[in-house]
Amino acid sequence: MRRQLSAAICNRIVGMRQAGAKQNAIATALGITQGAVSKILKRHRQTGVPTPRPRSGRPRKTTVREDRYLHRLSHTGRTKTSTQLRNEWMRFTNTPVTSRLVRYRLLNVGYFARRPVWKPLLQRRHRQARLGWAHDHLNWQDGHWRHVVFSDESRFLLYRHDGRVRVRRQAHESLAEGCVLPRVQAGGGGVTVWGAFHSTAKCDLHVLDGNMNQHRYCRILETKMLPFARQHFGANFVYRDDNTPPHRTQLIRDFLDQEDVEHMEWPAMSPDMNPIENLWAEVSRGLNNMNEPPTNVAELTKAVIQCWREIPVETLTNLVTSMPRRVRALYNARGGHTKY
Repeated sequence: MRRQLSAAICNRIVGMRQAGAKQNAIATALGITQGAVSKILKRHRQTGVPTPRPRSGRPRKTTVREDRYLHRLSHTGRTKTSTQLRNEWMRFTNTPVTSRLVRYRLLNVGYFARRPVWKPLLQRRHRQARLGWAHDHLNWQDGHWRHVVFSDESRFLLYRHDGRVRVRRQAHESLAEGCVLPRVQAGGGGVTVWGAFHSTAKCDLHVLDGNMNQHRYCRILETKMLPFARQHFGANFVYRDDNTPPHRTQLIRDFLDQEDVEHMEWPAMSPDMNPIENLWAEVSRGLNNMNEPPTNVAELTKAVIQCWREIPVETLTNLVTSMPRRVRALYNARGGHTKY
């Protein structure tokens, strides 16, 4: 907020001008800008008085400069509460303010409180590896990506609450039946599946009996991935998986070499470059939208398989055609996070 000049200063400006002083000399003598001098003299010529008309309403509690300081505090401390920001702001302004005023000032410049987007923690080596991978695949077009078989594993829990569930109840119903969510160890059980897809087809899910290890993974490659890929591409395909330990053992490398499979190198911490993550999200949405959710692991397994089968081919095609845009976004982010 600009400092409003007193009536004495305004009258002095007019007097100095009438005495023949130049505007720049007046500004220098009074320690104000030449623009302020010009504005006051113009007002005097038009209205006959140099002072502004009285303002209506309560004066602002903070200045524009103080507001800018609040904006910087919020920008550098994204997770701070309005109370924390208020305390820091008051130390700067020496003016008592409320948390409500903090929120109001921030809303005025477009700072809204939102749930954060969860992304993997990227260290410098991860960013460098991601940037190098993006550079290597920057010129790949749709035709290249249509011959890639994307694969991954995912686990689905019987009881899955992401913290966003709300119940509608009256004040006295906090412990009423239907208003309490069950908290069970390890999500009450779940199912882990392996899946793969390319631009026009999905491989049937493989339900894992126990944890993944190199021998189980080799068996999946032999009985699931290779028949699926060769049925659609013959030998002309690229296989993509992630860097979990069972995927990167000597046994797996030898098997893929023996089968003459081109194996895509993959940067760690890069789920945003793997479109199968979107398919797992589709499965989760399908489970959440079921009229009668599964009540045991067997029902959950059937539901996961059914939701996977119901994903349309159009979704697969759209995901694969997004790969050039994903790679470009990763390259532009210099290996940092992308919107995908």
